[in-house]
Amino acid sequence: MNIKACTYLVTIEECKSLSKAAKQLGISQPALSKFLANTEAGLGHQLFMKSRKSLIPTDAGKIYLKTCRNIINIKQRTYASIAQLSMVPSSTITIGITPFRGSRFFSNIYPAFSERFPFIQIQTKEGYMYELKEAVKKSEVDLVIGTITPSDEKDFTFASVAYEQMCLAVPLSHPAASKSDDSGNYFPTINIKEFSDAPFVMWGSSTTNSKIVEEYMARNNFTPTVVQRSNNALMMNEMLKTGVGVGFLPRSFCRAHEGRVYFSTWPPVQTFNGVFYLKDRRLSEAERYFIYLMIKNSLISDTHIGTNVYFNKTSRAVINEFGGFEM
Repeated sequence: MNIKACTYLVTIEECKSLSKAAKQLGISQPALSKFLANTEAGLGHQLFMKSRKSLIPTDAGKIYLKTCRNIINIKQRTYASIAQLSMVPSSTITIGITPFRGSRFFSNIYPAFSERFPFIQIQTKEGYMYELKEAVKKSEVDLVIGTITPSDEKDFTFASVAYEQMCLAVPLSHPAASKSDDSGNYFPTINIKEFSDAPFVMWGSSTTNSKIVEEYMARNNFTPTVVQRSNNALMMNEMLKTGVGVGFLPRSFCRAHEGRVYFSTWPPVQTFNGVFYLKDRRLSEAERYFIYLMIKNSLISDTHIGTNVYFNKTSRAVINEFGGFEM
């Protein structure tokens, strides 16, 4: 497997057509067709199959293409790192990220950003949402990858990428657990007051999740018995795995067979994920392109599993500016 072959295969996947891919690559369609046939023969597996008029990856193709993209990303990162050694940055953009999800998004976006804007340096500031919101207000951070609540929009402009339901994780030992199952696919609706006797693991005050969950509980006149708090999503997830109590988790954390079941609420408790910045601030082209890459990455990355795509007016303006993409 080499870079050229990886580029050919990823282009076929993106174009969904040999003729379109060949045109984009600057080679003839017969040559690309022969390359694909030889690659599949060497592997002993078909990588693409026809669906109507499009080429789509087979199961073997999905595995192979994932590795191809990783190889291409490594090359881009390596070349960008080497090039930056001899470059003097023309400007710097500071991105606020959370320890878990924000970091994952950023690592996927950086290579493509660096390729288009090689003279612009990106630096990151890691923290929880409360800290990052304060950093934006103090102009210590330009953009933040994260979540906001409706009340935050008086201070920030938000480019939404997706929304995600917060689900109640309940240990199998709780009597109400029999109303669901641990498949990770069944989320019956339940009244929060059925857990008035249960200990709760709650989000720390530095998180948007804390504000969203506690506002929901206040609306329902529910006061939880709190046994643990954490600002860290991974820590929350691990504590709830132990069965120490019940608590709200993002839908993407609700996996099967982890010693707990899951419930929805009505109305649903939701978070909105995306990029935000200080209200009325004019963004540079590079900053707008970073948001565009964030949106684009959300459609192809496994970090969006459990979320639902949602683009608001600000997001759509950025998508249209940089040519859009297939959804």
